[in-house]
Amino acid sequence: MMKPVERWVLFFFVLWAKWETALSVTRYSIPEEMERGSVVANLAADLGLDVSGLAQREVKLDIFHNNKYLDINKRTGELFIVEKMDRESLCNTKTMTCFLKLDLIIESPLRIFNIELGIIDINDNAPHFRRDRIELDISESATPGERLSLPNAFDPDVGANTVKTYKLSESEHFTVDIHSGSDGTKYVDLVLMKALDREEKAVHNLILTAIDGGVPARSGTASIIVRVQDTNDNAPQFDQAVYSLNMSENSPAGTVVIKLEATDADEGPNADLTYSFTLYTSEKTQEMFSLNSKTGKIAVKGTIDYEEMKIFEMFLEAKDNGPVPLSGQCRVTVYVKDMNDNYPEITIKSLKNTVEENIPVGSVIALLFIVDRIDREHICTTKAAGACVLKLDATIENPVRMFNIELEIIDINDNAPHFRRDTMHLDISESTPVGERFSLNNAVDPDIGVNSIKTYYLSESDHFSIEIQTGRDGSKFTDLILKKALDREEQAIHNLILTAVDGGVPARSGTASIIVRVLDTNDNAPQFDKNSYTINLTENSPIGSLVVRVNATDKDEGSNSDLVYSYSLYTSEKTQQTFSLNPDNGEIRVKEIVNYEDFRVYDMEIIATDKGSNSLNGKCKVKIVITDMNDNHPEISIKSFSSPVKEDIAVNTVIAVVSVSDKDSGENGQVDIHISDDLPFALKETSDNYYELLVSEPLDREKVPEYDITITVTDRGNPPLSDNETVTLELLDVNDNVPQFPQTFYTIPVMENNAPGALLSSLTAIDPDLHENQYLVYFIIEKEIVNTSMSMLFSINPENGNLYALKTFDYEIEKEFLFHIEARDSGVPPLSSNVTVHIIIMDQNDNTPLIVSPWRAHGSVVEEKILDQYNGEIRTMRMFSYRDSRHQQLVVIAKDNGEPALSATVTIKLSTVPLGYDIFSDLNLYLVIGLGSVSFLLLITILVTIVLKCQKTKPSKAAPPCRNSVISERNSTIADSTLVSNDAYWYSLFLAETRKGKLVVRQPVPKGARYVVSSLPRSTGLTETSDSAASTLQVGSDIFFFFS
Repeated sequence: MMKPVERWVLFFFVLWAKWETALSVTRYSIPEEMERGSVVANLAADLGLDVSGLAQREVKLDIFHNNKYLDINKRTGELFIVEKMDRESLCNTKTMTCFLKLDLIIESPLRIFNIELGIIDINDNAPHFRRDRIELDISESATPGERLSLPNAFDPDVGANTVKTYKLSESEHFTVDIHSGSDGTKYVDLVLMKALDREEKAVHNLILTAIDGGVPARSGTASIIVRVQDTNDNAPQFDQAVYSLNMSENSPAGTVVIKLEATDADEGPNADLTYSFTLYTSEKTQEMFSLNSKTGKIAVKGTIDYEEMKIFEMFLEAKDNGPVPLSGQCRVTVYVKDMNDNYPEITIKSLKNTVEENIPVGSVIALLFIVDRIDREHICTTKAAGACVLKLDATIENPVRMFNIELEIIDINDNAPHFRRDTMHLDISESTPVGERFSLNNAVDPDIGVNSIKTYYLSESDHFSIEIQTGRDGSKFTDLILKKALDREEQAIHNLILTAVDGGVPARSGTASIIVRVLDTNDNAPQFDKNSYTINLTENSPIGSLVVRVNATDKDEGSNSDLVYSYSLYTSEKTQQTFSLNPDNGEIRVKEIVNYEDFRVYDMEIIATDKGSNSLNGKCKVKIVITDMNDNHPEISIKSFSSPVKEDIAVNTVIAVVSVSDKDSGENGQVDIHISDDLPFALKETSDNYYELLVSEPLDREKVPEYDITITVTDRGNPPLSDNETVTLELLDVNDNVPQFPQTFYTIPVMENNAPGALLSSLTAIDPDLHENQYLVYFIIEKEIVNTSMSMLFSINPENGNLYALKTFDYEIEKEFLFHIEARDSGVPPLSSNVTVHIIIMDQNDNTPLIVSPWRAHGSVVEEKILDQYNGEIRTMRMFSYRDSRHQQLVVIAKDNGEPALSATVTIKLSTVPLGYDIFSDLNLYLVIGLGSVSFLLLITILVTIVLKCQKTKPSKAAPPCRNSVISERNSTIADSTLVSNDAYWYSLFLAETRKGKLVVRQPVPKGARYVVSSLPRSTGLTETSDSAASTLQVGSDIFFFFS
């Protein structure tokens, strides 16, 4: 079992109390990577908990990164490891301390304990380099002592277990220098101990090893490949310093004289050579020969004439293409061999003048005098070392005589030396070593001998002097020699005067201007305005915001002063991810959101590197201090929440424990917490940033079944920020409500003749409780009527309250019932209520009409005259004529007004007796009528009596009426407008045609019959059914007649 941290200092004890008083902090320390199941501490003993009751209580521990690392054994009260803990995963920042803050929540009753578990680092990680291969380019001109930053190794362990030192594989040129940063991080520089020579060794392979301070120590390696970059430190070299060649005159143009070969030990442009004639090579020679600048081939260009020049001397130079070019020289002497290429010449000249032959010796035959000035340099164009002789042929005539005259022209100092170019431009690198020679254009003096150029003079200069040389022909050549190192930054241009002086008396001279432009070499490192910058930056500054612009200058020029800004390897990746550095102007801008809570100080090292061939750099440090802003919303953490709870929960019961926090500092991190005043809850602070949520008023689930409780926390920053967390409290039902019917009294009408089992009504009670407290059971309270139980007459579904009839009711027997129904819930204890039910039996039209008059005797026919719709009388509508049919048949329907309507039918046959019209013209008519009537009535009476005695009356069940026809309910059909019914009564009626057209026969209506009677249609035929209106009387007692 691990011991608490406090035991290392003094005897460990834990102050514990109820949540209502205060929260204590219990601290423990364990090494990382402990095995699963390892015991950290006995919490029950340290916190004073009763182990026997711990098993029945709910215990909660916080979860980190979706992992549960610790748990509590409820049987023993021990805190043990569930999952291995890696310190580097839990505490991703390299801080010496790593704590897991846990909230231990034990319910019933609610108690909360704060536990801090310190994770002690072990040496479980080896140092490693972010790159296994480090490639460096170093100029061979780098001076010993020059330093190059190397990427440092990374070890996630802390303290003694992190990187302690670095070691470099054996090397005579390099070593490492280790130094510590402000946070203790070890950085390493590669230091040059001995000058490099690319021509000797171009690549150096090194191994850098990082070693931590753990026991046993762990290490990681990286390969360093140093590529030595060439500098132009080797001048081209010819195979020979002097070449002597013989060639015949008149060699064809293009003939290759020689191919010069020079080599340069450098590489790249530093080894690319260009061949050229130096200034010591005469113009005449350059006219005669060509030089290929790339290959070094010398070829014949002009016509070589031995008689003009017997020796050609060439001075050649091979120059490389390095930034500061170097050169090598050689001399080529070409001796011209004479060829027999000139014919002898004869000149014949004639003289006209004559002299006597006896002219005395010594007589002047000719007088020569100078008629024009003689210029020796014009006559003798070549500067031959011998005399300048003017050869003359003098011819005298009469007699002809010829004399050869040689006139020697003696040189006088009549020409001053002069340079072919008045101004000579020289570009000399400031890195040119002292003693370097530069060929100058020599002066030209047409005079010879002592009158020619004797010497040269250079104007006063601290850096330059001249050296005079004499050629094979006696010509004087001069070289410019560097006697003091140049510094372009001190003096960029040197203006010199070169004077050529001849040896005449008086001496003559000529001058040329020499302009020496000092070429820049990258000999000045960039310098920052400051060695260190400290900048205050507000967190959450917009991306792209300018933080600072660092400025460096370089005294060099051109590409040597063009600077590139970059982060050094000492700048952390996090810093480089957060801030961008413009490589061209040194602007540092915000690249990602800057959060004060993540990092408060960013340290960076900026390097300014020039673009010279051998680049130099300068460094400065920048510290960015982040200023806090109120940019973090307060956070709410629900440590414990009890839901659901019973609706009868006691007031002041704790239902939740919450903690609040704010990552900001100062007032920005101080918070206030509240909930809505309309809720029956209250917040109570129990310790620093911990609050209880209490029930402040009685709860009723039936009024509010659940509460959405929004807890709002607001900080005191400006402007203030807030956050909220909503928890839903569900109330559990308690059986505190009696079932309620919507009505206290139910009246249910029931039609008689109902089918057994028919649904009469649904009696539903409402119980606002839930679940078993809401589940209702319905039953009929027993009551006997005439020794009959209600359960024999009615039944009710116990689940839904549907009321059913168990038998068919007859209105004429039973007209109403009165009983009670009870609804009872399933709670403990159960609650119930009852309601009174009144069943009323409704009358139904279940008795058909009965026709009792006229009564049909068995086997006889009744003849009648029936009138009136309501009393069964049939009347003629007009006078019968001989055109009418002698026999008419009527079907009379007696129909009640019930729903559905019931009816009975009777068929009446009518026969007409024709009478003469003259009979009715006098008094005899009345006698005939009277006699006939009496006889007819007598006959009818006899027939009716016989019929009534021979045949019993059979009531019929008429069919329900259709719109224009009367149809029996049993097998009735209509054909040719005549109703044929098996149940209809048939009657025969004889109608006598009289002037008044009315004969009446009455029959009594049987008791209890209900009819609807229609009037006879006004037509010649009596087979159509009329839809005349019928009067409606009280249902069940009114009768209407229809006939067709």
